Amino acid sequence: MAEDVTPYKAIQFALNNLVKESPLSETQVEQATQNILALVLSYSDKPEDMILSYKERCNNFLDTVKKNKGLPFHSIGSENNGDEVVSSENFDQLLPCLEKIQEQVENKYKEQIYIYYKQSLDDFMNAVLGFISGLQKEKINLKDAKVNIQNIGQDFRTFLRWSKTFNILKTSCFSSEISNAISISSGAIGAEWHYSPQDEQIDYPKFEHIDYDKKVYIIRDCWADEKGFFSPDVTYLDEVSSKLLDLGCSCSLVFLYHLRDIPDSMLSEAGRQKLAEVRQKIRDAGTEIPTFQADKINISSTGIDINNHTASALPPANERENVDADFSHLRQFRVIL
Repeated sequence: MAEDVTPYKAIQFALNNLVKESPLSETQVEQATQNILALVLSYSDKPEDMILSYKERCNNFLDTVKKNKGLPFHSIGSENNGDEVVSSENFDQLLPCLEKIQEQVENKYKEQIYIYYKQSLDDFMNAVLGFISGLQKEKINLKDAKVNIQNIGQDFRTFLRWSKTFNILKTSCFSSEISNAISISSGAIGAEWHYSPQDEQIDYPKFEHIDYDKKVYIIRDCWADEKGFFSPDVTYLDEVSSKLLDLGCSCSLVFLYHLRDIPDSMLSEAGRQKLAEVRQKIRDAGTEIPTFQADKINISSTGIDINNHTASALPPANERENVDADFSHLRQFRVIL
């Protein structure tokens, strides 16, 4: 067969020849199945090559993060020619964590790609086997088999896109995890989960992340956790965050930076008392509740939007307990994962 034959034509050619040879013996069916499988694999991307490519992309991305000491992005209309960096004052101490995240993300990619590839290949080959098995019973006219052969050809085209589809589902996984780590190291004390209906609109696999929607999860060992300001029955983010690595998950996290952001039911008595004390001090002083301006950054697969890129930074994490500021609408990192 000519080297420039398209996959669609190649599979049609092979199936047409089988129809002409019908009815097929059991031995012919087994041999034909192996030949078709070999043909399919010759055109398909290989998981091993994709794993190596993904690792290289992760290495390059993390090198860029290290060089910029943060997550670089381009913002239209900023004062720095569009070049901005989402970073942390503790970036150097954060580096070992980022390297560990890379390892975890790469391992998850490797685990998921083989599952996704096998299911995609099995689905296609089952359709082929069903067609070939039908050629055992009797002589089949090529004209009668034309529609089925065309359908299998279309299925073959769909199968060959499995690698692109998989990479689309994983495209922002590593950058999102890096962004999460930077947000946490910047003093976040909790995160609110936002469910995306897109989780239920893809063919593989089926997600049920709606149960997490609007729930708040606490950052383990954050300053408020260390001071005992949370109820003992709270759920920590690290107990559920692995779900964000589920293939194709489109949920997002909104990070919270102050006790006032946390639902009252999740605060301990000490936490509620501390919040009440701060509010009372502010009222006694006869001043308005101070609000610290900060960037509101939305990170998604389509880019990053800065709504207030000139705003000042958050106060140090260890000082936030003394300020009753509503950061829920001022300092948010929404990451599409």
